[in-house]
Amino acid sequence: MSLRDTPIQRKLMTIILLTSGAVLLLTCSAFFVYELLTFRQTTVRQLTTLAEIIATNSTGALAFQNQSDAQEILAALKAERHIVAACLYDNEGKLFAKYPPDLPASAFPAKRENDGYRFDYSYLASFQPVVQGGNYRLGTLYLKSDMQAVYARFRLYGIIIVVVIALSFLLTYILSRTLQQQISEPILALADTAKAISAGRDYSVRATKLGEDELGLLTDAFNQMLMQIHDQDQALRESADRVRAVLNSTMSAVIVMDSEGKITEWNARAEKMFGLTRLEALGREMAETIVPPRHREAHRRGITRFLATGEGPVLNRLIELSALRRDGSEFPVELSISPLKTGDVVTFCGFITDITERKKAATALQAKQEAETANKAKTEFLSRMSHELRTPLNAILGFGQLLERQNPTDIQRARLGHIMAAGRHLLKLINEVLDISRIETGNLQLSPEPVCVAEALQETLSLIRPLAAERSIELSMPSESDARCFVLADLQRLKQVLLNLVSNAVKYSPIHGRVTISCSALSKDTLRIAVSDMGAGIPGDKLARLFTPFDRLGAEYSSVEGTGLGLALCKRLMHAMGGSIGADSTLGRGSTFWIDLPHAESPFGRSSRLEATSPEKEHISFAGKRKILYIEDNLSNLTLVEQILSEEPAIELVSAMQGQLGLDLARKHSPDLILLDLHLPDLPGQEVLARLGRDEATRHIPVVVISADATARQIDQLMAAGAHAYLTKPLDVTEVLQVVEEATFKNGAKQDAAV
Repeated sequence: MSLRDTPIQRKLMTIILLTSGAVLLLTCSAFFVYELLTFRQTTVRQLTTLAEIIATNSTGALAFQNQSDAQEILAALKAERHIVAACLYDNEGKLFAKYPPDLPASAFPAKRENDGYRFDYSYLASFQPVVQGGNYRLGTLYLKSDMQAVYARFRLYGIIIVVVIALSFLLTYILSRTLQQQISEPILALADTAKAISAGRDYSVRATKLGEDELGLLTDAFNQMLMQIHDQDQALRESADRVRAVLNSTMSAVIVMDSEGKITEWNARAEKMFGLTRLEALGREMAETIVPPRHREAHRRGITRFLATGEGPVLNRLIELSALRRDGSEFPVELSISPLKTGDVVTFCGFITDITERKKAATALQAKQEAETANKAKTEFLSRMSHELRTPLNAILGFGQLLERQNPTDIQRARLGHIMAAGRHLLKLINEVLDISRIETGNLQLSPEPVCVAEALQETLSLIRPLAAERSIELSMPSESDARCFVLADLQRLKQVLLNLVSNAVKYSPIHGRVTISCSALSKDTLRIAVSDMGAGIPGDKLARLFTPFDRLGAEYSSVEGTGLGLALCKRLMHAMGGSIGADSTLGRGSTFWIDLPHAESPFGRSSRLEATSPEKEHISFAGKRKILYIEDNLSNLTLVEQILSEEPAIELVSAMQGQLGLDLARKHSPDLILLDLHLPDLPGQEVLARLGRDEATRHIPVVVISADATARQIDQLMAAGAHAYLTKPLDVTEVLQVVEEATFKNGAKQDAAV
């Protein structure tokens, strides 16, 4: 472990010890070197002094060549214990005398050397000239001093230095270990605080200040930095919470992905949409998480392409594709991906909206539009077919009625009866088809009110009795108390249903049979009216088809007339009035048809309909001359109306087979009444009606529309546009005469009042 990586306590200890050791070592080394140099100089000086003395004393011995004196002078060196060898050389360089005398000659230099001194390994050698008279050299003195004592002394110095250094290190270690805590403890406290903050990410923690020195200032600065970081972290957390709250409140799933395709953000809508929690989704590859297998490779290629070129075919666009839920199911989504680049880091943010309901709504809307288009087409078709069928029926039934009014013979009356019966049968079929169409398109007008069952049954039976009398069928009514109750229904539509059920019972019962009508309460809120016959009955396997349009269950091969629409219409009318209809049948014993309707309270002061009688038809007479304009392009219809009105000599009929001609004649003749057909060759009848209403000269003239279009929408539109009345083809002669009389009478009264 390097010094940089060691703990600060050890690092401080090491630095102090190394510094102290280096100082001590340098100090001791300097002292040692100084002592060594000083001692050597002293030794050299002492040896040189000794050599000079010996050389001076040896001058006589060398001058007189007296070896014994010379030997005796050298022997005096015995007192100098450090001198291990000494000798004198004559002026020729030959050994003259030596000390100690027992040393061999080889222990001395073979010849004299230059004057001065030199150090050997453990000795100091000195060559001192012996001169006489100041400049005459007699010889040379050689002294060899032993340095072991010096070295022993220096070894002692070394031991002392080592001991001093060791003691200094020990003392330094003890002192530094104690004193370095004043430095290391605040630093370690800062380090521990930083470590705790890093581990817990709690920036509210503060370091403890241990002094007012530089470390105290560092602690203050550290705490100040923590405060700023805490504030910034708090602001960042609040900002992140706001961003996450915004992301979680969006109706779209927000998914963030890094450049490796890994999910880094996953909001609450994504959790709900894909079935994965945020913790489960983070870190997963997006392609494997929400992308269907068939699109995954293209997804990865798109990321690679963007990272390489900065372009992507689906980026920054709104596209529709399929996504994958956790359970493996796919669903349609709307996706928008935006790349986000921060420095060199690229992330992708995706906004995903589940459009399953939108797709369903679009499909439903399309289906609704198609259904509306189909209904409109059907309505137009039925309107057109009604017109096309009613136009010839108008001639058939109209002229038939005229013939009946002309006192025909019995044979002619029988033939006219067949013609009129067939025409009315066809008219009934047309009316039932139109009623079914109105119910299916929601255009059926109903007026629910409390209806007295007894009154409705009485009015129905009054219409059925002639048919029952022809077949000798007995009609059995419920008792007065049973039928004297009220149901919530539309009176006319209820009578239409009852009339259909009772007429079917009469037609399918055998001659001299019986039709029984009963009334009973199923509950306090529901009343049932049942019609039972004595017919052959209906097989059980055919009961399910009983209310199917145009399905007569095989009765079309019998002598009983029918269209196959009556029961289908009854079912739809009952549902429209909030009721129900059904049937029970037993082969060979007959059938029972019943209807259930909501019970209603009796209205206070309601007048009884039982005492009401149908007013007898009166002969209509016209007072005063009346001029009528008939705008019609169909010759048979024109002829029919001419013949109907020809019975009244007070009426003058003017005809026009074109709309523009009719407008001109209206302004010219100012008739008392205008009869108007809607299908004209040059102008639509609606346009003619509008122009008559805008013209000052014709706006007072009542207009009666005569048309084969019997749809309620058409009738309402024309009445709202200003028509006085609306007659549908085929025409009822009596009704035509009544409307003409009423309209011309009112118009004449207005004109008389104006005069």
